Order: sequence, then C-alpha cells, then structure tokens
Amino acid sequence: MASVNPRTNKAGEITSYQVKWRNGGSADGGWQTERFDDEDSAKVFKKAVDDNGQHWPPGWVKGRGYINPAEADDQRYLFAQFARKSIENRTASKRYKHQIQRAVEMYLNPTFGTCDVRSAEHFSKATIGVWVNKMMVTKVKRGSKVKIMAPETLRGLHGLLSSILKEAVITEPPLRDRNPCDLTRLPRDDDWGIEDDESSDVMEFMTPEEIAGLVSCFSRASDRMLVRTAYGSGMRWGEISALAARHARSPQLGRYELRVTRAWKRSTGDPEPYVMGPPKSRAGRRTIEITSGLFQELVDFGLVKLGKDDLIFHDGSGGRLPHSTFYYRWLNAVAKAKKEGLLPVWKFPTFHDLRHSHVAVLLSDRHSLTYVQRRLGHESIKTTSDRYGHLLETAHEAALATLDRVMGIPAPASLSGAEGALSRTSA
Repeated sequence: MASVNPRTNKAGEITSYQVKWRNGGSADGGWQTERFDDEDSAKVFKKAVDDNGQHWPPGWVKGRGYINPAEADDQRYLFAQFARKSIENRTASKRYKHQIQRAVEMYLNPTFGTCDVRSAEHFSKATIGVWVNKMMVTKVKRGSKVKIMAPETLRGLHGLLSSILKEAVITEPPLRDRNPCDLTRLPRDDDWGIEDDESSDVMEFMTPEEIAGLVSCFSRASDRMLVRTAYGSGMRWGEISALAARHARSPQLGRYELRVTRAWKRSTGDPEPYVMGPPKSRAGRRTIEITSGLFQELVDFGLVKLGKDDLIFHDGSGGRLPHSTFYYRWLNAVAKAKKEGLLPVWKFPTFHDLRHSHVAVLLSDRHSLTYVQRRLGHESIKTTSDRYGHLLETAHEAALATLDRVMGIPAPASLSGAEGALSRTSA
C-alpha cells in the first residue's frame, strides 16, 4: 500500500507531502515517489496508485500530473480498480471482502491489472485460457509446503474473475457484450497429475475404528472430548470452538442436540485477531442432533458445571482455544496412532477430516445428501454433492439390499431358477 509522508524543513515545518510505494506492491519492487504541495492532492494520488495495483496511474507523468485527462478518467475501467470497486460494493463480511481482494492482488492483477474490462482483446476466451494455464503451474503455500495450485483453488479464482467481469456485462449501460469466462473449460482434477506424497483426493477419510484409536492417543481429556464431539457432529473448527454450554441441549426426553449459532472468525483491522460472528453461511445456523451417548459424555466432561455462556472447549482459562495450539497436539496424536498401528502410515488426516469422516459414515448407512447438507450447514446441495457425491458409490450395495428388502425380490440363490422359468415362458 502506498503511504503519504509529510516532508519537513530544518525548522520542523511541513513543506510538502510525498507519496511513496513499491512498484507492483512486491517486496522486491523498486521504490517510487511523487511530491505534492498539499495533503489532499497527495491522498487522491495515493488512492489512484492503490487502485492501480501499486503502479503509476495511466496518463500520469512524474512531476507533471495527468497529461491526458481522458486517460485519467478511463483508469476506472482498468481491471485492478474495477475489481476493487466491485468488491467494496458487495454485501459480504469485511473479512471475506479482504480475503478476495487479496486473492485479486496476488493472482489476477499480475495478469489483468492494467487491462481494460471493456476490451474484447484484453478479456477473451484466449486470454482467460492463457491465465488458466499459468495458474496450473503456479506454486502456492499449502500448509507447511509449497505445491502446485490445487484444482479447487483455481476454480475459486476463476469464479471470482467471472463474477467481476459479469458486473461489466450487467452494469447500466453495459461495458461489454458477454463474459469470456463462460467460454472457458477448466481442466479436470486429473489434468494436474498427482505428486508422490499426496493422494488424488484432498480429503482423508478415517474409519470409526481409526477415529477411536486416534482419540486414545490424546493425553488430555479435553482433546479426546473435542475430537469425539467433532466426529459425532461434523462441525467445523470455528463452530465447535465457539460452542457455549447453552448450545448443548436436550429439548425433550430422548432428544439431544448442539445448536450452531456462531463461529470464531479472523478479523481485519480490529484490535483482536479473532472475533465471534455468525456461521459461514445462513444455512450454517443450524441444530445438529447428537447421540445420547455423546451427550452423556459431555455431561460427564463437566457440561452441567459450566455457566450458560462458558465455552465448552477453551484454552484452559475460559478463552478461545487457538487452532495452532491444538494443532501440535493433533500431530503428536496422529504420529502416536501410526506408531501403535492404530492408523495407517499412509494417512495424514487433519482436524477437518473428522468432518469428512462424519459424512462418510452417514452416506455409507444410506442417509440422503439432503440430510447431510442440512447437518453440515451447506448453503447448496450442489456443494454437498460435488464434495461427497462420490461416496455414494461405496454405498450402492447397501442401497440395492434395501431395494431387495422393500420390493420382496428373491435372494440371489434362486435367481437362476427364475431366469430358467423366464426362458421357458418366452419359448
């Protein structure tokens, strides 16, 4: 980000204002400066530099200003500035807008930042395709490693680019005839290939037996309870770490539930790095039924001794439990489980994989995608289907057995006799 710095004389009096920034915004970009007599002009220029991706505004000549006023007006149609304005006007959380603006600056602006959103030459099926191919070989940090960008990351970036260009199509009056992203075919997951140290499936499913073995490898009772609750409910980290005693309920005899009404989220520009806010989506506000056994475990864990607003899982002093703190205990438990033969050495589960494993159990026992969608808090069933639909294939035998039972179809042993009778009838 560019900055405005007052310049003073020997007497300490402000004589001018300097706008300073690194070219392109990168750490290795050369320092650029421009001087102004008044602070207001400096602030206007600073915003123009920020909107243009930390580059000189088009049409501006150092020390002289805009030589071509028309170019100065046209800069609002440059992708970097158009995208920033698009994101600012969205009805979304401050954190989410900060995240996607950062994605624009990191992955879209280097290619499209100075392109005109009105231009069919700058934005076409061909130019989008070139960018997609570039992203397919771009390396990003994934956990502690630097790896090729994951397919789902590229899909998200392509969707972000498409949403920005769509605004150029639907604005009044329209700035372009159509969205070139609609013409782009994104590569399949297997077009990336598979690295030696990872699976083609980004999700790591664990069996109930493996979960039980992993739980036994935690030395803290609170960690064991946390993992079992996550597996038994399918909740996200931000949701389960925000659970208060009042959210665990038994509204009627034989029914037990956890209510998801809030979640911990990273804040931007606030004194606290994390704040309590609403769940990930509107569908995220939900009630999850749990077993009587899990509810009793929570009671034995000390649920009834907590105040209604006390966190069930906390840092030991009643405050937010940082994921980074728990993460090292998780890694130690995973390593111990492998050493003791309780978890296959080729599995590298994360805490979020408890959620995936929760889904696997439900689908393998023939529960519908709609039920799973509501339980997980997905806004759209398409999200559930895209992510977990392949698990339905592993449940096809159980589904066929169900059809056999409800339709009264004979057992396979008598099938040959039926085929024989059919052939004689046909004859």
